[in-house]
Amino acid sequence: MVALTILSMLALPGFMFLFEYLRGGSELGEYHQVINLLEKKLELACALDFSSIPVGETSDKLIEGANGRKLDLRPSEISKNLVQFKMKVDVLPLSFSAIENPAFKQLQRARAESSYKKIEVFAQWGKNGRHRLNLLTYKADL
Repeated sequence: MVALTILSMLALPGFMFLFEYLRGGSELGEYHQVINLLEKKLELACALDFSSIPVGETSDKLIEGANGRKLDLRPSEISKNLVQFKMKVDVLPLSFSAIENPAFKQLQRARAESSYKKIEVFAQWGKNGRHRLNLLTYKADL
């Protein structure tokens, strides 16, 4: 009886450690899968032509570009979890200066109001949206 009590006292923490280790490995695998999906979605967003990238927040839809490329922001299932995707796009003004006449050191200033977009893609999953990841890039209208 004493041996059984000692054995159970030693085995219980070992089993708890093993359970937590396996659960943590599973969550790490989910993060890896979601970050790979986010990278792919951000690459697809950058592959869209500039005018097809919608300004503001977009979620739960398929965005089709004029160049035939598509970006799918609809939910996906990963390891029995539903992952929600959202994209937020802001238009940023771009200004720059250049020397117009080097002899007089005159600067010429230019400003482009809508030739630069900040693109951020978000993923959220788990109970009550417990896990969140986001990636960010910028795209110029070239």
